[in-house]
Amino acid sequence: MAREYLVLDDRMYTETDEWVKKIGKNRFQVGITDYAQDNLKDIYAVELPKIGENLEQFQAWGQIESEKGASELISPISGKVVAVNEDSLGDVFDTGETAKTNIYGGDLFNINKKPYETWLIEIETDDEEQLKNLINPEDYKEKM
Repeated sequence: MAREYLVLDDRMYTETDEWVKKIGKNRFQVGITDYAQDNLKDIYAVELPKIGENLEQFQAWGQIESEKGASELISPISGKVVAVNEDSLGDVFDTGETAKTNIYGGDLFNINKKPYETWLIEIETDDEEQLKNLINPEDYKEKM
C-alpha cells in the first residue's frame, strides 16, 4: 500500500516539491514537502542563500544533501531573501566530510520529522501574482 503524504491547505506547491506559505505582508516562508523529505531519506546538509540575495521563480537557490544524493532547491517565487531559518537549522554546514561527521543519525534539520514546520528561507516580494504559477493543495495531492 502506498504511503499517504501530508499536504497542508495553507500553502502552495511547486512541481519540484517545495512549499511556500504567506506569513505577512509580502513575506513568505519556503520549505520542502513531506513527499520530498520521504524520498530524500535522511537529510544531512542544506546549502542556503545569503540574506539579501535575490531569487527568481523556478530557479535553483541552493541544494539539499541526503543519503539519496544532492538535489537542487528551487524557488517557488521571485523576491529577496530576508531570513534563513538558523533556529531550526543550527549551524549551516557546507557539504562534504565536515557536514557528515558532525551529524549523527541524519536529519540534521528536523526536515524529515517536521517538513512543514521546518522552513528554510523567508522571501519578500511585491508580486503575489506569481503564486498563480504554483500548484494548489488539491492539485498537489493529485500529483502525488
